[in-house]
Amino acid sequence: MNVSNASMSGRRTSYSATSKWLHWIVAIIVIGMIPAGIIMSKLPKGPEKLMIFGYHTEFGVLVLLLVIWRFLTRLGHGTPAPVATLSAFERIASTSATHLLYLLLLAMPLIGWLAVSALGGHIEFFGLFQLPALMPKNPAVGKILLAAHKIGGISILVLVSAHILAALYHGLVKHDGVFSRMWPGGEA
Repeated sequence: MNVSNASMSGRRTSYSATSKWLHWIVAIIVIGMIPAGIIMSKLPKGPEKLMIFGYHTEFGVLVLLLVIWRFLTRLGHGTPAPVATLSAFERIASTSATHLLYLLLLAMPLIGWLAVSALGGHIEFFGLFQLPALMPKNPAVGKILLAAHKIGGISILVLVSAHILAALYHGLVKHDGVFSRMWPGGEA
């Protein structure tokens, strides 16, 4: 573990346990939703497509709720200072990617929900309740929202891939403590 100015100033050196677990739960769900979305878009109308669509929308709502929880946890517990060995480029790239991922992970479920509403559909949340429509039926707008959702999905795929590669680089090549700050049971 590298000692940084943050640890000497009393600022935490890793993320809270709640933040770590929320990070990994959301990561697993999102990594599963990307191929599900691709498969779903390729399937003809039928029961398989409807089943995948149902899971995709339910897990989308779950991601929205978990990301809001994670954001609130981040506000309440704060975040560690960047590791002292990071270059200026790495700090800017990390901060930019993190903020963009938060924005996309909040926007994507909302855009999907809007699209489903505009197309006249509804979203069930794991059989517990049905979400209200966010807008009246308007298929033309629904198609535009679906296109925006697809672009957002591609953007998330690119950002998540870059995030994974950067994490592996820090964990396997640089050994600078960045990876362990988000690993459950890592730096405390």
